[in-house]
Amino acid sequence: MRTHVGLTHRVDSAVAPVRLLDVNEVADVLGCGRTLVYELIGRGELRRVKIGRLTRVPAAELDIYVQRKLAVDDDASERERRRTRPVTREGTPTLPF
Repeated sequence: MRTHVGLTHRVDSAVAPVRLLDVNEVADVLGCGRTLVYELIGRGELRRVKIGRLTRVPAAELDIYVQRKLAVDDDASERERRRTRPVTREGTPTLPF
């Protein structure tokens, strides 16, 4: 005989609940509009959860998105730093040859 586990079974206490944000909350956190949030979701930059007609974004997904953007910005800053030419004491750029 098989034992059926009902809905009242105990959930493992090590599993943290996932906080889901609606699009307006995501827009507030990012400081942008709802349209941009939907564009980020459409481009796959933000993952979302569909619950019926509702669109929700896990709060942890925002942290991942921001960390990715910071890494891209750091890379761009490093490339720009390497691209600039050293300047002589007179204030004119040195030539590479």
